Amino acid sequence: MTITLQSNGWDLELSPENGAALTYCRFEGQDILRPYSGNTGDDFEVLSSGGFCLVPFSNRIEDGTFTYDGRTVSLGLTHDKIPPHPIHGFGWISAWTATDKTNSSVTLTHDHPAGEWPWAYRAHQHISADGPVLTHDLSVTNISDSVMPAGLGFHPYFPDAANAKLKFSAGGLWQNRADGIPVRHVRVPSNWDFSDGSDVAGTNVDNVYTNADPVAEIRWKNAPIALKIESCSKLAFAVIYTGGGDGSFCFEPVTQITDAVNRQNEAEPTGLIDLAPGETARARMTYTII
Repeated sequence: MTITLQSNGWDLELSPENGAALTYCRFEGQDILRPYSGNTGDDFEVLSSGGFCLVPFSNRIEDGTFTYDGRTVSLGLTHDKIPPHPIHGFGWISAWTATDKTNSSVTLTHDHPAGEWPWAYRAHQHISADGPVLTHDLSVTNISDSVMPAGLGFHPYFPDAANAKLKFSAGGLWQNRADGIPVRHVRVPSNWDFSDGSDVAGTNVDNVYTNADPVAEIRWKNAPIALKIESCSKLAFAVIYTGGGDGSFCFEPVTQITDAVNRQNEAEPTGLIDLAPGETARARMTYTII
């Protein structure tokens, strides 16, 4: 089953049972996100979708192992196509339940029992269209009896990297090992600096940017409309990924750096949220057509 929203020029579809992944998102017929290119049904591939949410952590955890509040946690892979570390949390590989559906909005809920991840949590996302603005809210509530490490994020895939320009500023970025684990915080290199608006094509970046500007813009050379992305203050980091090879690219506002749970003593801020029992963390991102 899929859910469709159609309002004020927006036309989008998502698949609740498949990570609530977006299968398409258009404004007045133009693809704002990459349309789904995979199989349907039991063979649905979230990595071929237009985007999904990240909860309760963003990006990779090295070897799936960390110690938090005196407890050692060991996780298996979350997706066999992205070894060797678990990645993106559990929301994107879980079913969500849709509630409060209208033509212009939907709320979805994802409950995760304690297990390999030893904290139970409940996540909500709410998507709503209002005029030229599409708002995406995400939250996670710790429903276990001990403090949970938490992070949130959004993982949209944008189309047509060959014709796209990204404008976005940041204070620095983390250089990675070949397996995507950060090793060094540096100034943004000139070839990965999008602050003046740069072509996405040819950049081959897959890094988390720090002290991220809350506003970014994407413009396509061959399209009449452009996109402004605004992130709430909790989304102080952003992952940019341009090396997928399928013509798409990612700009991912996130609350934490990659592998934040293993970097609790870093001199640089990690964004890791210590979520007390019963406490809720929230994040919001908006797309505005300009």
